[in-house]
Amino acid sequence: MTKWFLFGRYIYVSVNDYVPILNGVLFGAQIPNNGYYWAAIFEKAWAKIWGSYKAISDTTVNLLLFFFNKYYDYYRKNYL
Repeated sequence: MTKWFLFGRYIYVSVNDYVPILNGVLFGAQIPNNGYYWAAIFEKAWAKIWGSYKAISDTTVNLLLFFFNKYYDYYRKNYL
C-alpha cells in the first residue's frame, strides 16, 4: 500500500510486488544490486494512478517525489 497526496487529498494505492519485465529486462525503474525493489513498486503505483506506464513516461523524479511526500502545494505555487 502506498500513500499519495493528490488533488488536495490523500489517496491510497495498492500494488502487488510483481514488477513488469520486457524481453527479460526490468521495464522502468532499475533495481540496484542490493535487491531493493522500492523504486519499481513506487513507479508501479504511480502508473496505476495515471492508468499506464505510457501515461507516466514524461514524469520526472522530482515531480514524483513532490506528490509522494505531500509537497503538492509547494509544487503548485512554485512550478505551475
